Amino acid sequence: MGELEAPLLERARDLRRLQTLLTAARNGEGSVALIEGPAGIGKTSLLQAARGLAGEAGIDVLEARSGMLERDLSWNVVRQLFAGVIAAEQGQASSLASAPSSAPAPSSAPAPSSAPAPASSPARLVGASALARPALGLGGGEAAAGESGVLHGLYWLTEALAAERPLLIVLDDAHWGDLPSLRFLAYIAQRIVDLPLLLLVAVRSGEPQDAHLRALGVLGSANRIVLQELSRRRRRRSHAERLARGPLRSSAPPATRRRAATPSSCGSCCSSSPQRMSRQARRAQARCSGSRQRA
Repeated sequence: MGELEAPLLERARDLRRLQTLLTAARNGEGSVALIEGPAGIGKTSLLQAARGLAGEAGIDVLEARSGMLERDLSWNVVRQLFAGVIAAEQGQASSLASAPSSAPAPSSAPAPSSAPAPASSPARLVGASALARPALGLGGGEAAAGESGVLHGLYWLTEALAAERPLLIVLDDAHWGDLPSLRFLAYIAQRIVDLPLLLLVAVRSGEPQDAHLRALGVLGSANRIVLQELSRRRRRRSHAERLARGPLRSSAPPATRRRAATPSSCGSCCSSSPQRMSRQARRAQARCSGSRQRA
């Protein structure tokens, strides 16, 4: 990896720690990192920085974000993580369905025993990985295997992807994750040590957490990163940097700003210095004073 740059305020230590974990994952030593902190403290920004570091290191990224209104959608997080695999499978199925059928063979020719698989097939959801198809919303798979079989299939799918290139799996707002997906994360985390994989999970402190999510923090491969509030000095400096970028534009409509910036003729003449007023201005001031007295 190249030299580390810390664009986040007072997060250089956290970024260095994540960079170390990514380097270990690239070398085949998997681990779990749990980022904790209250809302608005910068968990998502740190995840974005980690994705940037992974890209520079040639590490593929699978990412997902949980939602409070989506926690009852089974396998929601898993389907976000493996969206690329799902799209590849669906695209392959569409191309096979739209391919023109070949001309029928002469009756004297023997029928082939089996058709070869297309050369462009991803060859990822085969063997044990095919057990993951129900979780991905794809047809096939062995439904009789139950959830344990699906978890087994997802593990082998993850292992196959990591064998191609090291992986970074990112989940934001994990405290809102659906239960089956959290089970999958716990399943992977227990077997992650020998995989070229970093599992990076962000949770909001103070939110109820599922037992599977809590289990991530007590694994031997777990690394907890608890974000602290920015110092007062750093907040003042950040505010000064924002001001140095230039004044903010007014949000008032242009017509309103013009009226506010241009004083009325009466106020203009009455506030002028008598020594600088012309004869016409003095007459205008006299008319203003007379109108005020009559009022």
